[in-house]
Amino acid sequence: MTMEAPREVIVGDRFSIAVNVDVPDGASNFSFTVYYDAALLKFVSARQGDFMAQGSAIARLSIEPNIVEGILGFKLEQDGGPPVGGAGGVVVVEFEAVADGRAPTRIALAQVSISTGDDRAVPYQTPKDVLLIVKR
Repeated sequence: MTMEAPREVIVGDRFSIAVNVDVPDGASNFSFTVYYDAALLKFVSARQGDFMAQGSAIARLSIEPNIVEGILGFKLEQDGGPPVGGAGGVVVVEFEAVADGRAPTRIALAQVSISTGDDRAVPYQTPKDVLLIVKR
């Protein structure tokens, strides 16, 4: 699992972070939490990535935002069918930079769970945090 994001943004910019996976043997369900600094970044929106679509799978994305604490809980669940294998985006999160920071701000991915439709765990590599510089 990886996150793609810009290295630097300017206050007022809107930018996206892509959460990507590479699961050759297939997966049907994803859940994870994104942590960010709510004093510097404002959550704008989130949408499903292209991973499930590549297998013609129908999936539901649910989001539990806590914008005060800077916590976004995500679940992407496939509605039947065989697990989807390969690489692609699970979710794309859009933020707006609302204040500058003295040091890079961290965006972290945690509480990750990836499984097949019959609840077998799918191995994954722990994602690295994103360090983002917000400037005026």
